[in-house]
Amino acid sequence: MNILLLGKPGSGKGTQSGLLIRDHDFVHVSTGDMLRQAKEQGSKLGLEAYRHWWDGGYVPDDIMIPLMEEQIVPIVRSERYLGDGYPRTIPQAESFDALLDTLGTKLHAVVLLDVADENCRERLLERTYCPACKINYNTTNPLFMESKKGICNCCRGDLMRRVDDSSDRIDYRLNDVYVRLVQPLYQYYRENNLLYKIDANTDPHTVNANLISLLERLG
Repeated sequence: MNILLLGKPGSGKGTQSGLLIRDHDFVHVSTGDMLRQAKEQGSKLGLEAYRHWWDGGYVPDDIMIPLMEEQIVPIVRSERYLGDGYPRTIPQAESFDALLDTLGTKLHAVVLLDVADENCRERLLERTYCPACKINYNTTNPLFMESKKGICNCCRGDLMRRVDDSSDRIDYRLNDVYVRLVQPLYQYYRENNLLYKIDANTDPHTVNANLISLLERLG
């Protein structure tokens, strides 16, 4: 299956992606990881994309679409795509659909992790991450609690806070960027009979159990 996870910043897309790739044969495509890789490669397109993303906004479609599609063709062709962050605008979704059609496959499900704004805000303000292991930690998330404050459980490296997890940037991402650019995808995928919603206000294990149950039914 090719699957896309939708949700506000802090809805748990990264956490649920981590659980799915641990227990199932998906290839996780994280926009953030792709943009960091593009920056490291030093291309003009990659550096421009990273600048927009790191500032807490969304990368313009004319930059994001070619940058992402060159990376994901082998994954969507094998029908193991687990998208987290792409597509996230209507033009990106339309371009993605055209790419899938060209490759003779399709997007099988779009799962919306539905979380209240106040819960997202709390999670983001408490979030840290390991730059090496790509693991998110959160004092409100029992799945990824630090064994020692500021230290990664896996590599024992120092944890960091994301620049865009400051209070003002969280409000901007939730109240402006997400509503304006990403939320229209709900109707787009609903009209294509692909949208499924899961209550993600609860703990990660419960959300994951409900997500697995949904994917098994769609099977």
